[in-house]
This record gives sequence, structure tokens and C-alpha cells, in this order.
Amino acid sequence: MILIPTLTPLPSVRNRSDVAASPKSAFTLVELLVVIAIIGVLVGLLLPAVQAAREAARRMSCSNNAAQVGLALNQHLFAFDHLPAGVDEPSKGPVNCDATGIKTSWTLDTMPYLEQRAIYDQFDHDAGVFAAVNTPIRRASVAVLLCPSNPRGESDLGWPDSHYAGNLGVPPKYVEAMRLKFEEDRSEAKAAADAIEGDRESNPDETTDPSEGMSRGLPMERFSANGDLFGLPPVVIGPDNNGMLYKNSRVGYDQVYDGMSNTIMAGEHLPYQDHLGWAAGTNATLAGGHSVRKYLNQPYQSEYVLPEDELDDTASVRGWTSHHPRGAHVILGDGAVRFIGESIDRDVLLKLAARNDRLIISGELW
Repeated sequence: MILIPTLTPLPSVRNRSDVAASPKSAFTLVELLVVIAIIGVLVGLLLPAVQAAREAARRMSCSNNAAQVGLALNQHLFAFDHLPAGVDEPSKGPVNCDATGIKTSWTLDTMPYLEQRAIYDQFDHDAGVFAAVNTPIRRASVAVLLCPSNPRGESDLGWPDSHYAGNLGVPPKYVEAMRLKFEEDRSEAKAAADAIEGDRESNPDETTDPSEGMSRGLPMERFSANGDLFGLPPVVIGPDNNGMLYKNSRVGYDQVYDGMSNTIMAGEHLPYQDHLGWAAGTNATLAGGHSVRKYLNQPYQSEYVLPEDELDDTASVRGWTSHHPRGAHVILGDGAVRFIGESIDRDVLLKLAARNDRLIISGELW
């Protein structure tokens, strides 16, 4: 039997005119623009959240670095029974922020406790920071001293930054003023309480708030007619500061009358653009505890002017500053790291900066 294959007829093919006339699927220009606009809106909505998440990560990393610095300072305290000197400098008077003298910073004394023993051992401490033999050491950047949120890593002179500075304290006049204010408030409170007690005896049903009529806050006008951010005179790097790290200081537990957990030991700062590097005990590694400011393009300058024979312009320092929104990290004497905002009560900030004012700080205020 012979099988004969069956031929299946081919489907008809449309002519060229039918093919040319068939519509093609594609985006129109209007549809494309709408899609682009939607994508742009979504990116605009998501970008701030992404940036906030990145800043939160950088801030956490900065907090970790600050904790390492605080731990290193406390290890030095345990080993020698005192903190390192804020700056070792044999000359008299306030330290000027120029490239003269010894001016070894507290940061060098913490190097062995920051896994940087080689830096400490190779540094010639007797020669001073600005000796040529120490130039290679000064050129080394120490990562733990840098805040990830700060885009700058060195000065205009090429010296690596330290974004953490030792606390010099506050002007002594303000410690006296705060004590006077405390005594005045206590006297006013006692007088008010006595008056209330007398009123109660005559009017037993009437109640009065003992704090009514009492003044609040430190009177800034006592020291500055024109006033700066807080109306404060500049803080200098001197041998008699009331902070934790200052000229030739050797602060131990017995000198911190307010308690280690109630006193700022160090904190974030933005060094001047022409600073002398992380190894120099100048305004590159020391700051005053008198203000908290966000980053400004121009260095912070107090408007309070002292007579020319009392203060060299190069001797004053900044307060706490950072690239973080709304505040900066500070390191307390017990090693704890706290983020303080620009809106912190100024009296509280001054009390935290002075180790020996013997004034009470209410915890809920900061």
C-alpha cells in the first residue's frame, strides 16, 4: 500500500498595502513626558528620605568615633590618675594659635589607646609639634578623629583635621554670675516662701505659686552691651580654665566637683580653615563650652571685645559645632556620648562646661 502525502494549503499572505496599513504599538510623546514626570516626582519624594537615612548612618558612625575618644581619655585617666593636658606649653599666658612653641595636644597622649601606638612612639615630644622631625607624623590622618558628615579632612595648609576638641570651659565671670544668680534665686525663693506662709496664716484658703515673680536665666546684659550669640566673652586657652582639657592641665577625679557624668570632657567642633592640625594644642583641638552652633561658612567670632592688652585675637576658640543638623555630639567625663541641640538652655550648657561651678543641673533640661 502506497501512502500519498497530503498537501496543506498555505495561509494567505496579506499584500504589502495591508502590512503597511497595520498599526504599530508605541509610546506617544505625551505619554513619555508623563512617565518622566512621574519618575521625577517619585525621586523627589524619596531623595530626602535617602539623604536622611545616610545622615543617620553618618551620625551613628560619628557617635561611635566620639565614644572611642572618650574611652581613650578615660583609659589615660585610669593609667595616670589624671586626664592628659589639653596642651603642653611652657610659655606664660594664654596660648596663641600660631606655629611656635611646643603645643603638644591631648590627642597625642590618647594615641596609644586609639590603636595608634606607632604615632605616639615615633613622635618627638621634646622637640614640639612644629619641629621638622614631627612633620611626617602630623601629616598622618587619624580616621577615628574624623566625623563622616564633615566633607573636609584637612586645613587649607594641608594639616589633617580633628573633628573632636577638648573642653576648655567657660569664661570665669560667667561661673561667678551663675553662682550669684543661684544665690539670688534661692534668696528670692525663700522670701517668696516666707511671704506665702504669712499670707496663708491670714488667708488659709488662698494658694500661691512660690516661683511666681522670680527671674529666670542668666542676665546676659551684665557682660555685653552689643552681645554675640549668647552674649559671651571669648574663651581662651589658658592655665586656669574651668574645663577638663586646657593649658598644662592635669585634671583628676577630685577636681571634677560637679561629677564626671555632669561635665563635658570633649565634643565635636569644626576647626578653622587655616588650623594647624590634629597634633597641635590650639583651636584645632580645643574648644569652649559656651555655644552650640550649626556649620557656618565663616568662623565663629564673638562680638564681645576685650582691651587689646588683655587678649590676642589668635587666642580665642569656637564652641561646639558640627555638620549634623540641629546640634553636635559631646563626650561627658564618664565616657558617655550625648547629642545636644542648638536650642539647649544656655545656663545648662554653661554648667555642663564648667567642672567646678558646684551648681545643680536638672536632667530633664538636656
